Amino acid sequence: MRAMRWMMVAGVVAGAAGCFSAGEPRTGARAVQRALPAGEYAVQSAEYDDATGQYRVMVLGAPAGTRPVLESDDLRLARLSDEAVARGERAQLAVEADGAVLRLAPDFRVAYVHNVTQEQTDPGTGQRETVVVRQETGFWTPFAAAMAGNMVANALFAPHYVYPPMYAPGGMVGVGAWGASRAAALDSYRANHGTLPQPARLAAAGAPLKRPGDVARAAPGGAGSSKFKQGPVAKPRPVGRPFGIRRR
Repeated sequence: MRAMRWMMVAGVVAGAAGCFSAGEPRTGARAVQRALPAGEYAVQSAEYDDATGQYRVMVLGAPAGTRPVLESDDLRLARLSDEAVARGERAQLAVEADGAVLRLAPDFRVAYVHNVTQEQTDPGTGQRETVVVRQETGFWTPFAAAMAGNMVANALFAPHYVYPPMYAPGGMVGVGAWGASRAAALDSYRANHGTLPQPARLAAAGAPLKRPGDVARAAPGGAGSSKFKQGPVAKPRPVGRPFGIRRR
């Protein structure tokens, strides 16, 4: 009799467990949000971090159970068509099988996080590391009207890998370089500016990147504070938290 009861209980538990698929959150458990699926989304805000070359794009209309954000250092940019701009569209993110494309109106501003870094030696390990000592925030307008004459018409509307221009406090306009591939954009930037864009330069240095929070957490006993300072701010529209060279 006990064996029969145990089999009945086990069957009920197994049946209940079968009601949940691997991707579905269970009652009382923390829901796991899936990655943004393929599709087109209206964009709420976009941010670029020049230490990693990573974009963070917040979208509207994400399916239930998915994070309404794309974080990627492999994002192509393009200008919205004149027809879309005439309809009042501001920015659109297309998530596709071969990558993501962010299409922007000429006056759309991307929040820009500039990281001031310096190389230091970790006293604990003796290893060289790149430390973010200060951040400055501003904005970047990739497809401002003034840039239209600097890009061939089909390049303006076709998706390209884009590097921002060299950072300037208060905001930047246009692109520093662009190309059909990441390597082409990098070569173009080096030819235009005589140096690598910051994400590529930091990646080429090969030293681990340490953020302000990492410095604080590494203090003896888990306490202490870093020397991180927030720089002058030229605030764009409010945004959430964010292409560059992919670290290997």
